[in-house]
Amino acid sequence: MKYLAKLIEYRNNSTTFDMSKSYNENSRLVENINKLEQPIEPVKSDWQEVNHHSGVYLEKIYNFKNTKHIKYFLSECIDKSESLAYYPEIFVKEHDVKIYLKSEFTNQVSDEDINFSKFLNEVYEDIFYLNS
Repeated sequence: MKYLAKLIEYRNNSTTFDMSKSYNENSRLVENINKLEQPIEPVKSDWQEVNHHSGVYLEKIYNFKNTKHIKYFLSECIDKSESLAYYPEIFVKEHDVKIYLKSEFTNQVSDEDINFSKFLNEVYEDIFYLNS
């Protein structure tokens, strides 16, 4: 019954599925369904966890093509920082921006740190759509 439910669900989401075909004729479909059931692999973060005497924090260095991109990135970072009352440490040198994320109230990496790191990654990806 589980197989039939999956076939019906796939048929409803597909224009190429034919319910009148046999199991063998739909074997390619079955392989696709089985691939969909595979667990999703977690994406490894490019942020580094650093142990320091004051606790654990996240760090990352972003590299930019020009100052216009750095200004946009920092502006977005500051706006988000103000709205969350979360203040990362930011260092700028030439076209590199180094960011340290650490919650003030814990010595471990917090959800707040992780969420802010994801936000910064999204902003950095958006920069590639800006005109140079």
